[in-house]
Amino acid sequence: MTSYYLFSSFAGNVYIADSGNNRIRKVTVSASTGAATTSAPSSQPSSQPSSTPTSHPTGDIESWGQIVWDQKRHRQGGMCENKCSGHGTCEKNYNCKCFEGMNGEAEWMGPDCSQRVCAYDTAWVGDVVNANDLHPWAECSNKGLCDRKTGLCSCFVGYEGVACQRTTCPNGCNDRGTCWPEKHLADKAGRTYDAPWDALKHVGCLCDAGYRGPACDFHECPSGSDPLNGYGNEAGRDCSGRGICNYADGTCSCFSGFYGTACQYTTTSS
Repeated sequence: MTSYYLFSSFAGNVYIADSGNNRIRKVTVSASTGAATTSAPSSQPSSQPSSTPTSHPTGDIESWGQIVWDQKRHRQGGMCENKCSGHGTCEKNYNCKCFEGMNGEAEWMGPDCSQRVCAYDTAWVGDVVNANDLHPWAECSNKGLCDRKTGLCSCFVGYEGVACQRTTCPNGCNDRGTCWPEKHLADKAGRTYDAPWDALKHVGCLCDAGYRGPACDFHECPSGSDPLNGYGNEAGRDCSGRGICNYADGTCSCFSGFYGTACQYTTTSS
């Protein structure tokens, strides 16, 4: 049975291959009529093929009519762009399929798999697609820029981590405390904060003894019970509730009639 194949050369010429007669004819289009004609070669080939091809081009036809060729010789010949940079395999239609990591996520990207992919985590904010989809799985958590050469995230100010997945503690707690996620801060305070999406993303300082404040930058003043049996340190008041604390140096400025490092004494009235 005779089969015909239509193909083109790199020069832009179109040819018809006749497998039954082992002939190739060039197709020319008339400029005036637009009709296609074929021209036979001027002489017969000096030798005939010993056998007919054992395989022919194969491919898939997409629903919109595009033919997607899949020839093994194309992949072996490295027809994909830049041979996928050694970071992928050449698939149908000369497209690169980039390698994936053990977690199933792509590690390389780009038409030739030459660009690195950065770490993913729950996004701080994203486009709402469906209900409760404001925090999708995103590269650099949508709070940083990916360096395609190194695969490292350059986080925006106030965020850190390999995927910019958490906030930063102000001034590193000034070396007077430890930076913990909200989940652990709540646990240390005898509370529970496990369910919210940001339980391990927002962080805060757990200050060392003698310091307080968002960045542990305030010196605590000494405090005790109110000498007049009012609200003192048990109610969270500085200087026993009888003075003003200077957080810069941790000293009390006692109200009139009180004295002591914690304003814990009363003066004798006359």
